[in-house]
Amino acid sequence: SRYFGTSVAVRGDRVFVGAPYKSFGAGAVYVFRQQGTAWMLEARLLPPENCYDDSFGYAISVHGDRALVGVPDTNCQSNVASPLGAAYVFRREGTNWFQEALLPRPPGFSLVLGAAVSLSDSVAVVGHLFNDHQSSASVYRRSGTLWSYEALLGPLVDSTAFLSVATDGDAAIVGGYISVTHVFIR
Repeated sequence: SRYFGTSVAVRGDRVFVGAPYKSFGAGAVYVFRQQGTAWMLEARLLPPENCYDDSFGYAISVHGDRALVGVPDTNCQSNVASPLGAAYVFRREGTNWFQEALLPRPPGFSLVLGAAVSLSDSVAVVGHLFNDHQSSASVYRRSGTLWSYEALLGPLVDSTAFLSVATDGDAAIVGGYISVTHVFIR
């Protein structure tokens, strides 16, 4: 089913499974909820623009009632041919999921956004791909339901692609391509 399980996340009695190449590459994230000994499909998160070859669900992170979804191959928000990527925040109300935000691109930004994501309380970290053997990550902060760009971590040299990001409280960790790991403290 088009790379079902490329990304996964778990939070309490819910499991999130990314299928970034479902529906001609538009992608989807499936939310399953445990009911007794069975897992039932609760929701299917879809890209709002439903563009082809987006890779929606390539990366997933969950915290509380929110899910952060990375979409590294999308160019729906721009008029350029090459993908710029995106990251979406979804919020759960009961058993329904709604798009809360499309995280804003950093000013003057041209790297591909969304290949790695991490969500912790009111902080989101989104990794960027490729730029002359340099990479970076963006930090976003939530106030209520509004998300704002806060800082750029990097650029980091000799890290051609972020393979992973993690955040907890005031700490962010970014794992690079060739055993390069960077720790940032706010």
